[in-house]
Amino acid sequence: MVSMVDKDGKLIPEQGGARSTSPAPVVIRKGLDIDIVK
Repeated sequence: MVSMVDKDGKLIPEQGGARSTSPAPVVIRKGLDIDIVK
C-alpha cells in the first residue's frame, strides 16, 4: 500500500483524481522506504 503524506508526515485523504488538491502530497511512503518526490 502506498500512502501520501504532507510535509508534516500526516496522511492525506484520497484525492479521487482531482487536481490542485490541498494539502498537496510531498512524500509517498511505501513500506519502510521513504523517498521525497522532487
